[in-house]
Amino acid sequence: MVLPSGLVVPPLPVLVALAALALGVTAALLRLHPAANVLFQLGALPGSVGTAFSAPSVYVTTYVVAGAAWLAATGAADARVDRGRVPLWHGAAGTAVAAVAVGLVGSWGLAAGRFSPLWPAAGTVAAALLTAGTYLLIARARESVVDETGTAGALVVFGHALDGVSTAIGIDVFGTAERTPLPRAIMGFAGTLPTADALGVGWLFVLVKLGVSAAVVALIAPSVARDRTRGYLLLGAVAAFGLGPGVHNLLLFAVS
Repeated sequence: MVLPSGLVVPPLPVLVALAALALGVTAALLRLHPAANVLFQLGALPGSVGTAFSAPSVYVTTYVVAGAAWLAATGAADARVDRGRVPLWHGAAGTAVAAVAVGLVGSWGLAAGRFSPLWPAAGTVAAALLTAGTYLLIARARESVVDETGTAGALVVFGHALDGVSTAIGIDVFGTAERTPLPRAIMGFAGTLPTADALGVGWLFVLVKLGVSAAVVALIAPSVARDRTRGYLLLGAVAAFGLGPGVHNLLLFAVS
């Protein structure tokens, strides 16, 4: 026997599907850009501590912190016999953890005389307005989706709106280069359109992010209806893939 006892190798089609999914998740994680990584890029952390926030270590660090916050929030909800409000506790824990990273970056920028919140503020407001408009369209098309997902669904749309808007600002305002193939291809196509000179290229990526996030919320809504805790967990994970790069981009704009 070559393989350990009890180890089962799936058929080739299943192995191929698993490999594709693993690559997709890895690519998504590499694009996540946790907000704390900004501190490492700015050199705002001491050497030994800072390495925990460098790539790829920052993803493990983020996982540990997020997992600890998740467990603490769940424990607090259980202690209060308040399981119906578990998503609220998770949201509060996540907000607290994110506020620490944002506060550290902001403090560093102020101390270095490099804090400029104009574009981050404008991007956040634009993302909030786009989220409101998108969620209104979802409510008119399928009101049950909004009823089932609530603020968690709105957070998914907002997270990806923030990612799209911040990417558009980076490309069209600051002249940064997009490193991820699919967004680069979308904006490359937008650059061939007659609207490129007037509107830039980032707007198309924003629309794609809004459309995809709305579709994902609609697909997950039945899962939330069946099991609210697991459904909200899934929505939270999807939201993180938008909030991560979005907040990362805006923090860099604020102190660069």
